[in-house]
Amino acid sequence: YELIYQNWILALFVFIIIATISSLLSNHITWSLQSSSLYIRFGLFALFLSIFLSGEKKVFNYLNIFILLLVTFVSIDMIYQYFYGFDFFNFKRPENRLSGPFGDELIPGSFVTKFSFPIAIFLLFRGKYYFLFFLLLINLFFISVILSAERAALIMFISGFFILLYFNLKKILI
Repeated sequence: YELIYQNWILALFVFIIIATISSLLSNHITWSLQSSSLYIRFGLFALFLSIFLSGEKKVFNYLNIFILLLVTFVSIDMIYQYFYGFDFFNFKRPENRLSGPFGDELIPGSFVTKFSFPIAIFLLFRGKYYFLFFLLLINLFFISVILSAERAALIMFISGFFILLYFNLKKILI
């Protein structure tokens, strides 16, 4: 909670309020709100980076669990969309690829690939009791990446998995 009271967080909130007021006073309100809301990502990135570097394990664990749940939901949603033709949000399946919960954007394979490796590392360093859970999730993520029909995401997933195995083989076997 000390993070909230830091000066740069307060400055970020002031900037967001000023950008919102400025957007509401412009001639093109919706376009202005869309373009000014994109600046929030820099503040969120700085916030997550400061949490990561601060060494607070409790917050770091909650962040990893949130990412784990998010990627697992996207993977299950993709598999559901593959078999039933629509996902949990009633988005129809495009002809030859999956969109998952992203609507018209065909990016779920890339999303799962990019966020699965921090989860894998998080689970591998938790202990050997989490190894079965790790294997179950890696298989779920691998199936969802295959079903997404994104070749680049599949190549990235497979190569990342082999790199992860190469560097953690001793830890996994012990």
